[in-house]
Amino acid sequence: MNTTEHYQLNQWEGSDRIMREDFNADNRKTEEALTELADTVAQKVGQAEVDAALQWVKIGESVLSGSAKSVSVTVENVEQYRCLLLLYDVSGGTEVSIRWSGSSAITLSNAGWDNLKRSFGVLTAYLLHQGGVYLSGNATYLSASAYNISSRLSAATTTGTATLEILAKDANNTSSDAMSSGSALCVYGLRT
Repeated sequence: MNTTEHYQLNQWEGSDRIMREDFNADNRKTEEALTELADTVAQKVGQAEVDAALQWVKIGESVLSGSAKSVSVTVENVEQYRCLLLLYDVSGGTEVSIRWSGSSAITLSNAGWDNLKRSFGVLTAYLLHQGGVYLSGNATYLSASAYNISSRLSAATTTGTATLEILAKDANNTSSDAMSSGSALCVYGLRT
């Protein structure tokens, strides 16, 4: 009697005597091979889910179509992220700041009485286990140099919904919408 190359399953020819034990042995080998394959696939799928969970995901983006005081992105279930990456590009105003869910604003760039023309930056917001957010990064504006940002927002919301807002104000006219059309904020999150 002949057998298959890889699993040595029986291959009967016309003159072979067919025995029940041969069928049972083939079924046992098939069951073991399929079980091993299913376990391997389950482990790989489980690892793929872990890998996907550790990747950065785009949470939201907001681009102004007209003048405004701020541009914002709302993050649902903020507790599912270890940190957030904020990329902003703002035109207009003399001062640009960030506010996390209504907390006090932190200045990112300030040109005094001169117009910033354009301010942009990359900020990382680390969500702290004991509460609050640690904000770190760089802010730059075209008419001056870069600022290094390093600040702890003790009262920042780290569960539920958080609104991240980039604001622009004009020292010459604080009641006007200082941020120009095209100003944008994009937020990415690294899942826990």
